[in-house]
Amino acid sequence: MSQQDDHADIPVLPPLVPAATILLGLALQFLWPIGFLPGDSGNWFGWLLLATALSFAGSAAWEMKSARTHVHAFKPATSLVTGGAFAFSRNPIYLAMAAAVVAIAALANSLWFLLLAGPTALALQKIAIEPEERYLERKFGSEYLNYKVRVRRWL
Repeated sequence: MSQQDDHADIPVLPPLVPAATILLGLALQFLWPIGFLPGDSGNWFGWLLLATALSFAGSAAWEMKSARTHVHAFKPATSLVTGGAFAFSRNPIYLAMAAAVVAIAALANSLWFLLLAGPTALALQKIAIEPEERYLERKFGSEYLNYKVRVRRWL
């Protein structure tokens, strides 16, 4: 694998996917507000889920930093990280991004965000996860394939 090819072939920065979702959800909620929760009952759930998602993503980033590999998808992976959050999900940072959209749905009491959460997860899978998996299979071979057998993609 040449140095130029030593990264996942991802077309856009993955955080742009949930960012676009949030912008679209805000626009839809502004134009056609649709709530799905009574009163402010989603606040505690939304804050709890958002805190959990951020903690999970932070833990995963810390594991990657500790392993001296890149968090940035456009840079080479120097090692396969399988501990910490990666023991529960092969994609804890992307899982956290999708969970953050659900958290915002609860916080904003917006059915739009909730409806956009599934397509956001699917977009992350197609745009980022699948290309990353192909790259990691090429780079780490059977070590990554064995990891895929042990750990689920999302949860």
